[in-house]
Amino acid sequence: MNKVKLSVSNLIETYLLLSCSQKKDENDSNKLMIVTTTGMIEDAVKNIAGEHATVISLMGPGVDPHLYKATQGDLDKLTQADVVFYNGLHLEGKMGEVLEKLGRTKPVVAVAGSIGEGRLRIVADGIHDPHIWFNVSLWKEAVSKAAATLAQTDSAHATAYTTNAARYLAQLDSLHQ
Repeated sequence: MNKVKLSVSNLIETYLLLSCSQKKDENDSNKLMIVTTTGMIEDAVKNIAGEHATVISLMGPGVDPHLYKATQGDLDKLTQADVVFYNGLHLEGKMGEVLEKLGRTKPVVAVAGSIGEGRLRIVADGIHDPHIWFNVSLWKEAVSKAAATLAQTDSAHATAYTTNAARYLAQLDSLHQ
C-alpha cells in the first residue's frame, strides 16, 4: 500500500513540476531571446528591453573578448536567439566569422556599427579602439543603436524600448557629469 502511495505521490510531484515548467516556457515564448557577447552590452540591452526580453551574455566578468572562442553551448545560444548584439570593431575577433554567418539568418547587430570612424580613436595601423564604453558619448550611440534595433525587431513593444532607452541614456548623462 505504501508503495502505491509513493508512486502516486511521485506522479503528482512530477506533474506539478512539468506544469510549472510548461507555464514558464509559455510565458517566456512571448519574450525575445537576446544574446550579447559581453557584460557591458548585456547591461545596456537589459535596461532597454526590460520585461520584454530574456537577455544573456556569453562572456562573464574577467573574460578577454579579444581571445574568446565560442563553445558549443554558446553556438546553441546564438542559434536560439531572436537577436544577437555584439560590440564590433574587432573586439570579438575570434567570433567574427560565426557572427557574420549567423547574421544571414537573424538580426546580428554590431552596436558600434553606427559610430562614425572620425569619432573613434585609432590605436594602431588604422585599427579603431573597440572599448567604446569608456567614452559616454560613444556608448550612448551604441545604446541608441540597440534600442532602434529592438524597436524595429519587436514593434509591439517599441514604445517601451524607446522609453527605457531614454531613461538609461539619462542615467548615462548623469553619471558622465
